[in-house]
Amino acid sequence: MAQPTARPTRETEKEASDMTTQTRMGVVALFLGAAMSSSGMAQEPIKIGLTSSFTGTAALFGQHDRYGVEMALAELNDKGGVLGRRFVLEAEDNKCSPAEGVKAATKLLSEHKVTAIIGAMCSSVTLAIMPLIQRAETPLVIPVSTSPAISPLSGKGGNNWAFRTTPSDDGMAMAIGRYLKDKGVKRMAVVAEDTDYGRGGARGMTEALKAVGISLVATEFIPQNTPDFTTLLTKIDAMNVDRVAVYLLSTDVQNFFRQYEALGARTRVTGRAEMSVVRGAVTPEFLAKGGLDGTSGLNPYAFGLDTPENKDFVARFRARYNTDPIQMSFYSYEATKVLAEAIARAGKVDRHAIREALAKTKYKSIMGGQIEFDDFNQSHNNTIMIELKDGGKVAIVGLYKS
Repeated sequence: MAQPTARPTRETEKEASDMTTQTRMGVVALFLGAAMSSSGMAQEPIKIGLTSSFTGTAALFGQHDRYGVEMALAELNDKGGVLGRRFVLEAEDNKCSPAEGVKAATKLLSEHKVTAIIGAMCSSVTLAIMPLIQRAETPLVIPVSTSPAISPLSGKGGNNWAFRTTPSDDGMAMAIGRYLKDKGVKRMAVVAEDTDYGRGGARGMTEALKAVGISLVATEFIPQNTPDFTTLLTKIDAMNVDRVAVYLLSTDVQNFFRQYEALGARTRVTGRAEMSVVRGAVTPEFLAKGGLDGTSGLNPYAFGLDTPENKDFVARFRARYNTDPIQMSFYSYEATKVLAEAIARAGKVDRHAIREALAKTKYKSIMGGQIEFDDFNQSHNNTIMIELKDGGKVAIVGLYKS
C-alpha cells in the first residue's frame, strides 16, 4: 500500500534551500577555480629586484635609489601594470659591499626569483654581481653606478645582460674638463674614495684634464667612512690649486663639507658631488655669506631643470616623498620605466626576450636626451653642470652630452 506523501515542514524546506544554495556556490567555485587555473599565470605579478645600499656610507643615496624604483612601479601599477600583470618590488641591502652585493643578488635570483634586477648603486658592487647575473641570464639595469670599468665588460665586451642608463664617469669627466677650461682653471687636485667609483672617476678626470691642458698637481685616495678631513683640506689649500675635484659618496661628502666650513677652507670644489647633499652639509649662515659660492658639480640630473617634463616629475616626487629628487632617485625612476617598456615590447615575461628588447631601447628621457644603448650597452644622456652662486643658490650653467 502506498504511503502518503509527507508534507514538507519548514525545517525540511530550509534544508533543501540550503543544499540548493551550497550546490550553486559549489558550481560557481568550480567554474572560478577552473578559470583561475587556466589564466593564473597571467595574474601573477612581475617581480623586479632592487639591490642598493640601504645602510652604511651610501645609505642616503640608497634610499633615493629605492624611492625612484618604488615611484615608477607605483605609477605603472596605477595604470594596470604591463601585459595585464602588476609589478612587485623585492629589495635587498648590499651595504655598498661587493661581498654583501653578491649575497643580495643571489637571494633575489634564487629565493625571490625576480625577472630582472635594478642596481647596484656602488660601482664595486655592480662589478661584483655582473658575472652572477650573466650566469643566471637575468637582465641587470644599472641606473646609478658610474665607474668607467663597467662599460668595457658589457654588451660586446662580454656581458650582454647588463645595461647602464646613467652616463659613465669618463664621459662626464670630459664635460667637467671643458667647463674648467672655460673657467680659466690652470691647476687641479683630485680627492676620491678608494673604491671602483672613486678610482674610475679619478682616472677619467686625469685623462680629461690632460686633454684640455690643465695641470693635475695631486690625487689623493681615501677610505670610505673617513671621519676627519682636516689634514687633507689643509694640505689641499697649501697646494694653491684653482679647484679640487671630489669623488665621494653620501656620508663622506657630508663630513668633507662640514669640515670644509669648520676649517674655513679656500679651495673651490668641483667634480661629481650632489649639490643638495653639499648644501645640506653646511650651515645656512655659511651658505648665505658665500662660503660655497663657486662650488660646482656635473650631475646626470638636477631637480631645478626648467622643463615642463621635469617640473611635472619633481611635483609628483615631492607629493609622494616630501623631499626633492636627486640623481639617484631620478635615474632609478627612469631605469625602471625603461625596463617596464622593454617588458611591454617583449610581449612576454621572458628574460631572453626582455634582454633583446632592452638592446633596442629608444626611451625619451626627462633630461631631454634619448636613452638608447651602444655596442657596450651604455646609454649617453644629457648631463647638467651646476654652480652655487649668490649665497649658495643653485644655478644650472649648462647641459652637456655624456
